[in-house]
Amino acid sequence: MDDDTGGEAVRVVSVEKGAFGTARISAAGGLSFYVRADALEALRGDPSFPAPGQVLDEAWRDAIVRADEASRAAYKGLELLARAEHTRFLLSRKLAARDFSAAAVALALDLLEAEGALSAERYAEAWVRSRLARGGKGPAELLSGLLARGVSGELARSTLARLFGPSERALAIRALYSGKLARLEDAARRSKLRATGFGAAEIREALEEREGES
Repeated sequence: MDDDTGGEAVRVVSVEKGAFGTARISAAGGLSFYVRADALEALRGDPSFPAPGQVLDEAWRDAIVRADEASRAAYKGLELLARAEHTRFLLSRKLAARDFSAAAVALALDLLEAEGALSAERYAEAWVRSRLARGGKGPAELLSGLLARGVSGELARSTLARLFGPSERALAIRALYSGKLARLEDAARRSKLRATGFGAAEIREALEEREGES
């Protein structure tokens, strides 16, 4: 909400508590705030809402205003996460594009991570699985794709090691060799496979296994 209190103390008119630790706080002058208790705790060290009739000094008012914006950003973040998994990096860009301040976005993301709604691990797994289902991707492209979306190098590599192991890599090699790269000569196809991140030995083994099956 717009902060038009001019730094003056304001009096709380009502506090309507909602689900999941939220409250709608109405104050004198027609002011209204949507606040999560965990946002207040992060800002004040105390999750308690003010009481009706309480006069908020400047520090209290500032915490309420900041908690209001962060809580609204977290709510919008939950809406976006309900549609698809995100990394912190991707979600921060979308929230910033909706005119939330950097401080509000940072706090909102902390709250969403703490409650498990925002998970880089889930995002990385979902993203890799979707790309593998489409086929035609090498390990270098998958790794760079994860990194570009804000997944840490350690998590990106561990996710690929778990989901794109030797058998999956061999299948991908054979699929690329016989599909996307089929118009090229054998040597050129193998070179392209190496350029996508596959090792020469695993390419040879995958193709020899393919020949043995034919």
